[in-house]
Amino acid sequence: MKGRVKYIGMIDKDGEIHHVEFQDGVNIITGKSSTGKSAMIEIFDYCFGNSEYTVPEGVITDNAQTYFLVLAIKESHLVLARKPKSNHAYINECTDLEFVSDVNNFNEDYFEDSIQLADFKKELSKFLGIEITDIDENLDEKESRGQKLGRPTARHLTSFILQHQNLVANKHSLFYRFDEKEKREQTIDQFKIFAGFVDQEYFIKKQELNDLEKQLKTQQTQFDRKKQNQSVLAEKIDEFKDEYEAISGEILISSSSQEMVKYPKKTLGTLYDKQIITNSESNKYLQVRKKIIADENKILAEIRSEQNTLNNVQYSIQYATEYKAKSNELDRIRKIEIPESTCPFCNSEHNHIVEEGNNLKEAVNWLNDELSKTSYMMESLRTEEFKVKRKIDDLRGSLRKVNHALRENDEIIE
Repeated sequence: MKGRVKYIGMIDKDGEIHHVEFQDGVNIITGKSSTGKSAMIEIFDYCFGNSEYTVPEGVITDNAQTYFLVLAIKESHLVLARKPKSNHAYINECTDLEFVSDVNNFNEDYFEDSIQLADFKKELSKFLGIEITDIDENLDEKESRGQKLGRPTARHLTSFILQHQNLVANKHSLFYRFDEKEKREQTIDQFKIFAGFVDQEYFIKKQELNDLEKQLKTQQTQFDRKKQNQSVLAEKIDEFKDEYEAISGEILISSSSQEMVKYPKKTLGTLYDKQIITNSESNKYLQVRKKIIADENKILAEIRSEQNTLNNVQYSIQYATEYKAKSNELDRIRKIEIPESTCPFCNSEHNHIVEEGNNLKEAVNWLNDELSKTSYMMESLRTEEFKVKRKIDDLRGSLRKVNHALRENDEIIE
C-alpha cells in the first residue's frame, strides 16, 4: 500500500488549528531548537495508536486539546485523531478531496465520534490491509508453546514508518530501536508482511511444508533403521551359511545374503526345494577352524603389544608423578650473578667465567622450562593411557567373538 502524510496538526484549547502540510516527495522541516520539530513524530505515533503519551512537554502539551493526522492513501484519506492522555481515538476514511483540501474543516466537532483504543487499532489494521491472523510457520512449535504467535497490527508497522533522527543517515539500521528483545525480533520477523512479500496463504503453505518435512524425516528415520536391520540380518545369515557349508561341505544357496534379505519369499521358496546333501570328503570345517585360530592368534598378539604399551605408559606416569613431587620441593633459580674476573697480578679481565656463567644460565632456563612442562606431560600420558585401555577392551571383545566361533566349530566337528 502506497501512501504519504498530508497533515500533522493539533487543535488548541481556543479551537484554533495549527498544522504542517506535506507534499509529494521529500519534505524537510527546519527551524530553531525547541520549536516542536521532534514533537511531530511523537504526535504522528500517538495518533497512530501508541498507548503511551510521549509528546514532549512544553507549549504544545500545555495548549493541545486534540491531535490529528491525515494520511493520503490511494484515492482516499485516512483521518486519525486523539485527545491528550486518552484511551479513545478517532478514525475515519474520507473520500471527499475538496473537503480534505481545506484543513480548517478538521475542527473539534469533526472528531466527536471516537472509539476505544483497542477497537481503533483493529480498525486501523483492517484499513491498512493487515488481515493476517496466523503467522505460525511450524504447528509443532505452536503446540509446544501453548499459544499462537502474536498477529501483526498497525502498531508494528510504525517500526518501518518512523526512524530516530540518529538512524536516518545510518545505512546499517532499518528497524526502530526497541528496548525489548521480543518486540525487536517480532518486528524483524514481520518485515516480510509489511513489505508486501507474503500473505496468509504463505503461512498456510509454510505450515504444510513443515508437516511434509516432518513426515519425510520420520520416513527417512524408518528407512535408515530398516536398512541397518537388514545389514545386521545379512551378517547373521552369512554366519549361518558358513556354518551350513562347514557342516555339510556344500554351499546352501548361491544368492548373496543381501539378496536373501531383499527377496525373502523367493529365498524361502528356494530353501524349501533345497535337497540336503552331505559331502563327507569336504574339509571346509578344517579351513574354517584354521582361519579362526589364525584370527585368534593375531588378536592375542595385538592385545599383548598394547599391554606392553600400557605398561610403559603407566611406568611413565609413575615416574612423572615422582618427578613432579620432587621438583615441587626445589626452589626455582630466578637470577644468576656473574662477578667480574680479573688477574690479581696484571689486572687483565678473564672471559672464561662469563662464558661458563652464560652456559649455566641456559641450563637453568632449560631446567625451569622442563619443570613447568610436568603438568602438561601428565595430562598427555593420562589421555594415552585411556586410549590404550580402550583399545585393549575392544580387542578382548573381538577375542570373545573368535572364541565363540571356535567353540561352534568344535561342536560342528563333534
